[in-house]
Amino acid sequence: MDNALKLFVAWGTVCLLLYGAYFAPALSVATRHSLTLWEWEYICLFYFRLVNTCYLLLEGAMAIVVFLLWRNLRKEEAFDAHS
Repeated sequence: MDNALKLFVAWGTVCLLLYGAYFAPALSVATRHSLTLWEWEYICLFYFRLVNTCYLLLEGAMAIVVFLLWRNLRKEEAFDAHS
């Protein structure tokens, strides 16, 4: 497995674990307490911001993978040109 792919898989796994860790408390609170509409709105917005941040980090990781692939392709083209 390529190092870039390992990095991407590891980063994606961490993001998914964080996603689950963020939503588990919200589901726990929702099942233990009867929440008003205002409380639900606050919790949903708060968790949306956290998950959106996680998504942006994942996008950043994908950008790093694209950059590494592009760099490797340039190296291969340069190697093929010299051969």
